[in-house]
Amino acid sequence: MAHDPSLYEGLAGFRYALRQFLAFSEAVTHEVGVTPQQYQALLVIKAHREGAIMIREFADQMLLQQHGAVQLIDRLVNAKLVERRHSPTDRRSVLVAMTANGSQLLEHLAANHIKELLRQEPLLAESLKRLRKIGRCMRWYVAYPISYRQLEEMMQERGVELDHSTLNRWVLRHVPLLDRE
Repeated sequence: MAHDPSLYEGLAGFRYALRQFLAFSEAVTHEVGVTPQQYQALLVIKAHREGAIMIREFADQMLLQQHGAVQLIDRLVNAKLVERRHSPTDRRSVLVAMTANGSQLLEHLAANHIKELLRQEPLLAESLKRLRKIGRCMRWYVAYPISYRQLEEMMQERGVELDHSTLNRWVLRHVPLLDRE
């Protein structure tokens, strides 16, 4: 089933921006001697509301099995970026917290990543805008008793040129996927 080119342009643009950002992240993290996964781990720990996180929660946030999370934490402890602590409320629980070195490194990396995200913003925004238009069209069609031609006119009023047959293809192809969610 054929799709409107703007669907592919939106998806391709978004994935291109993500790949560029991930390539940047890999280069900048390796420059300072950590992996992108270790940088993500530092973000997870820093973002946790108590400033320390239980290993089980850490594993969930990192999408890792428990033993993989422990190995990652071991590497971060050896690099003196994080430390293990006993929970003040449950001595059986171990928490992972940032060290001063880890906080300093994370601050540096986060600043670089924010600059890169801002540089990538136009491409990300345009790609998401295209994809949002597709989603909006499908939701309107499903939510209101309107025809594809009426939807085409509504989108034209908003400066979006779409053919009613394209809208039909989008709805037939993607609404069943939305229903599964």
